[in-house]
Amino acid sequence: MATLGSFDHTINTGHGHLKSSNFVLDVTVRSSHRRSGLLSRLLTTDLEQARERGLTLATLTSSEGGIYGRFGFGVATWGRQVLVDTTERFALKRSGEDRVDVVDPIAANPVRRRLFDAFNAIHRGSHGRPARYEQSMSGEWDYDLTLKPLEGFPGRAGWVRAARRGHARLSRGLAITVPVLVCSAQRSGPNTEGNPDLRRSDTVLDVRQIAMRAHLLGPDVTYVPIPDGIHDLALSARPAREEYFEVVFSWLEGGARLGEPSATGPTAAGANREEPWQSVSSAG
Repeated sequence: MATLGSFDHTINTGHGHLKSSNFVLDVTVRSSHRRSGLLSRLLTTDLEQARERGLTLATLTSSEGGIYGRFGFGVATWGRQVLVDTTERFALKRSGEDRVDVVDPIAANPVRRRLFDAFNAIHRGSHGRPARYEQSMSGEWDYDLTLKPLEGFPGRAGWVRAARRGHARLSRGLAITVPVLVCSAQRSGPNTEGNPDLRRSDTVLDVRQIAMRAHLLGPDVTYVPIPDGIHDLALSARPAREEYFEVVFSWLEGGARLGEPSATGPTAAGANREEPWQSVSSAG
């Protein structure tokens, strides 16, 4: 019958100052339920919750700004549209080369982010974008950015110490007695925008090391590389993501072994040093 959404971000209030604000959006009321107080209750509740979060400013974009005056809103910025005459009088003297470059939508996110941040910093009234914006532009699914922020987490000394201790334990063998499934991307690559396989490879870990050490987990280990997978396999593009889920669910069903058995112990890694992902299972 009525909708209202909001999210916390910043708005440029002038001279490059970005102030935290509660952004109100998607305000709708079905025609059959207008003038029944639904909008008032939704908006009042949302503003009260924003105040409880410590915010002192709320903003919204509307084609009819006057109707929100009773809630404390006023016109702050205006939109402007410029139409360029492209008829013969203002036509280009020289025609350019027609060209279309197709860019991977996910790989383009960092570029879009830099362009928008530069625009947002100098234009009064420009406001931040919701966390789901990049996901909507790339066509992939959404995930909780508080648990996995785009900029990652800082590497602290305690984390490095725990990782090194874990590697040392694994090198001695863990002797896990239950079946273990290990999956990884099929290849690794640098975490740089110049990497053409940025969205089709692991840019965090060396998958060769994963393949060579998987057998150290225990006597019954199945290792499966996922073509075109990234470090977080479940966040890979659809073909790789679907294959990853298929591998996991098939393995959980306890049916036929995935891959082919390989030698157990340190010799498995040595035998496949050039192409370690050929060692897909350490089950004897």
